[in-house]
Amino acid sequence: GGMGIGQTVNRVLNHPSFLSHPHSAATEVWEKGNRNLAANGAVMRTSILGVLDFKNIDKVKTNTTEICKVTHVDPRCQGSCVATTVAVSLLLQGVENIDAVINKAYEEA
Repeated sequence: GGMGIGQTVNRVLNHPSFLSHPHSAATEVWEKGNRNLAANGAVMRTSILGVLDFKNIDKVKTNTTEICKVTHVDPRCQGSCVATTVAVSLLLQGVENIDAVINKAYEEA
């Protein structure tokens, strides 16, 4: 703790196949954790993806999911990452109604 890297990320990064097959490594770590690993260090890593192509929600979602899965394959993690990046993209698009942002982010996640 306190070093900027969580246990899930640490396990995935140290997996023998991470460099060649990161999604597979992340899946194996998640499965060895009985599919209960839903800590989400990926949300801080992916939040910037709401800026890239912010006018294209589908692209934001695809980019976010692909990057999230590098370390966090749990669907709950992917959903929270997508909700965050969609909210960022909507705010950059000028949506000012926070309830609309929340509802759309939830819907897209």
